[in-house]
Amino acid sequence: MSEVSVIINADDLGMSREVNDATFHLIEDGHVTSATMLANSPLIEEACERASLFPGCSFGAHLNLTQFSPLTGPGRLAPLLDDDGNLIEERIRGVSIDSSLAEEIFDEFCAQIDSLQSLGVAVGHIDSHHHVHTIPRLFSVLKRVQKKYQIRKVR
Repeated sequence: MSEVSVIINADDLGMSREVNDATFHLIEDGHVTSATMLANSPLIEEACERASLFPGCSFGAHLNLTQFSPLTGPGRLAPLLDDDGNLIEERIRGVSIDSSLAEEIFDEFCAQIDSLQSLGVAVGHIDSHHHVHTIPRLFSVLKRVQKKYQIRKVR
């Protein structure tokens, strides 16, 4: 009989102390086997440090276009930002994604993965905050990111 494995993934690592504590507690207890990290979130550095204590867990990038400030800077992704330069959840589904914005999104996704890697995370899979990777116009952007980083798994 072949062995069946189940992946239980926790999202939003780095978002808050509560999320970090709960996620790492579940990983430690064996209830979670995978987690995705928000590279542009407030407590991402702490999350990355703690992740190094769990080499048996798969960590991925939770690509984010809906919350916090983009890593590529305030001048980029303007149609998705509020007046303070923060991403707004509703905008990505309502804005027209032309080739220029698609390129800025690609750059932001790459900046997020690069940031996680620079913090010591071996990015094994990608997912997205608020499921933006399921937006049809972003499919080609996601495929480019996968190819660039040689990441086969999308959750």
